[in-house]
Amino acid sequence: MKNMLTPLIGLGILAVLIFIGWQMIKNGDSSITVIQQIKKVAKLQTIEVKAATTLNKSKKDWAGARKNTVYFAEGTVIASIDLERMDISLDENTGVVTLKLPAVEVANPTHDSFTIVCTHGTLTAPDFTDAERSQHTNEAFSIIKTKAEKAKIRDMALKQAKEYLTTFLSALGHQVRFV
Repeated sequence: MKNMLTPLIGLGILAVLIFIGWQMIKNGDSSITVIQQIKKVAKLQTIEVKAATTLNKSKKDWAGARKNTVYFAEGTVIASIDLERMDISLDENTGVVTLKLPAVEVANPTHDSFTIVCTHGTLTAPDFTDAERSQHTNEAFSIIKTKAEKAKIRDMALKQAKEYLTTFLSALGHQVRFV
């Protein structure tokens, strides 16, 4: 009988602790629980846009002949929102969760490729210095980043984050409002 009493007491204590915890959540500040749940799933939301451009550059050679080169550049631009930095509040009366998302950050493009497509005007490519080639590369990938921004990469990242959070909070039975 003594051996049976110890497990029963343990189960009784466990049941009481579960009941007390449930009552605290039920009667207590459920906004803390919702906010904790949101923070558990909050992560970095990212979106990628691939873009390409061509760049035509020319330079005179030692004899004064103009040499032309066409470069092809391709890159990937990433926009992200760090959801761990968002502001969260819950209106207990209406059940509406209000979220203020941090700014979308757009990274510089990755250099997927940067190659000479063709040369024209003479039989050989211009003899660019390292500094000139570096400047051409920077110019090409700046154009790629601008193309991604014109494609509204920031809006796409924001929309994706809002859809993610709305789906999650709707599953928890809350309405969502973004400010």
